[in-house]
Amino acid sequence: MSLVNEMYFSIILDRATAGPLIIACSKGGTSIEDLAEKFPHMIIKVPIDVFRGITDEDAAKMVDGLTPKVADRSDSIEQVKKV
Repeated sequence: MSLVNEMYFSIILDRATAGPLIIACSKGGTSIEDLAEKFPHMIIKVPIDVFRGITDEDAAKMVDGLTPKVADRSDSIEQVKKV
């Protein structure tokens, strides 16, 4: 299996909002701290409402921020929502 590209994606509990927060970056890696230092403008943060879950709008923010030229945007949005 060969990778085309690597991305960072995580869901954490955000203390500020007391809810889940998706953090992602189109630059791959395992340490968000390192990515934030090198590529702060590329870090995407989307807070998730615990009562609504991940909405189409939330997922679209992630997809558009990670890969603005996705061939099948709607499929990518559905994949994010399934996480």
